[in-house]
Amino acid sequence: MSPLSRLGLLTLVSLASLAAASPALASHSKRPSSRVSVGVEVGPFGFGFSNVHRIPAPRPYCPPPSYCPPPAHVWVPGHYETRCETVRLPGHYESVWVEPVYERRVDHCGEVTEVLVRPGYHKRVWVEGGYETREVRVWVPGCYR
Repeated sequence: MSPLSRLGLLTLVSLASLAAASPALASHSKRPSSRVSVGVEVGPFGFGFSNVHRIPAPRPYCPPPSYCPPPAHVWVPGHYETRCETVRLPGHYESVWVEPVYERRVDHCGEVTEVLVRPGYHKRVWVEGGYETREVRVWVPGCYR
């Protein structure tokens, strides 16, 4: 067999093996593509060419999005809502009745009598403010939504 026909046969076998291996190589990448490289080496000398040609994989057919009209505005009539509101209550004074104080005493004749030691009176006491949750009815006017 002549060296030229041997070179042709070697080139043909290389191309066939590359063509068979390219789908297997392409399946490992994220996007399949074709890649072909050819090279011949004879003795210490070598020559070749590389044809890198990527063909993107076909994308599946997606129909264009259908038209969806915007939702129609609907009139919502006015109504009352019950809401909970936290209200700050200020501090204030309250009038508190202090009971009178009586004692039982024995007088000089030996009789037991009840004696008023301190009369009853009203005392002003400061009551701290606080917070209170109240339910409030609120009118919500009608609107389009």
